[in-house]
Amino acid sequence: RGRDVIKGVKFSDRKLYGPEAVTPFGIAVTAQMYAGKDFLSVTVNDKKVKLFNSKKLTISDALIIYGFDAENLIGRSGRSIACTVNGEERRFRGEFGKAAEIWLDGKPASLDTALSFGNNITVVPAQNGRDASVKAHELIPDYCSSSVILNGNPVDTSTIILVNGAQVSADTEIKDGDIVQYSRIKTLGDLLEAAGFTETECEITVNGMKDCGYDYLLKDRDVVTCAERSERSTYSMTGITGQVGEDKAEADTDADDEAGTESDDGIGTEAGAVPETGISSGPDEWFDVTVNGKTVSLKRSHGRHMFVDVFNYIDFDLTKPQGTIELRLNGKPAAFTDLIDEGDEIEISWRK
Repeated sequence: RGRDVIKGVKFSDRKLYGPEAVTPFGIAVTAQMYAGKDFLSVTVNDKKVKLFNSKKLTISDALIIYGFDAENLIGRSGRSIACTVNGEERRFRGEFGKAAEIWLDGKPASLDTALSFGNNITVVPAQNGRDASVKAHELIPDYCSSSVILNGNPVDTSTIILVNGAQVSADTEIKDGDIVQYSRIKTLGDLLEAAGFTETECEITVNGMKDCGYDYLLKDRDVVTCAERSERSTYSMTGITGQVGEDKAEADTDADDEAGTESDDGIGTEAGAVPETGISSGPDEWFDVTVNGKTVSLKRSHGRHMFVDVFNYIDFDLTKPQGTIELRLNGKPAAFTDLIDEGDEIEISWRK
């Protein structure tokens, strides 16, 4: 191109023609356009930032100069909780995080959006998701808080929850790795079995009705009456910290039981005590378990004994709690309604 393409320019020196005339003009015009613009100035979250104008600059370049923490660009998901519920593995995931929001002059943008002089950048930091949170009662589909009356005594039939072998309240927060076990008395049969009654030796009524079967589902405040008891003593099923069968107190017995029953050969035996050799009760009527390292003999009944029956044969005062009671059967966490057999190893203690 020649000089003729350039209009409105006066030059006092000798006239130049051809490319040698156009090139100097181009350099001069470019220098004038970018005079004082070696740095690009933008605003990041109301703070002025200057960047060296040496390349195509983007929002990410401005954030680096600003000192924006990269961890605040991507939200972290909350921690999960994994636990075992009655032998089943359960997992609860935390909330997903929320990524940062980037705005350029009031419009959505990204880290790769190009910048120009005077841009206004706004970055809303990312938000981390909340950690998973689950309470003990939320793990149990049919969790229930209820009680019934058995022969005039209140019985707590609420769901019993054990976490790592210790009984806890319904609102206890579950932690990662916890082992959760739960059980409760649901039916009339469960209640009578836990209390030591048998179908053949008891006349049973529920709220005054006699036609309720052993599969009858108990309701809150049901009144259950049994005409007779299969064992010598009755258990007060009131709970201390919501446990079924926590207080197994002996009920009033007849005069013969208090004074000791008379065997066929005239030897008296205290109620509930293990007879000496030669008493009419044969050895098959008793079986041994180990409780806290000591041998304890239990009298056989028509049905299998439950864990709660052990308290009828040992000196362990449940009416004066010294913490949370811990039950273990053969080295594993147990519940009051677990069945026991001859030779079982039983541990009972208070956890403070």
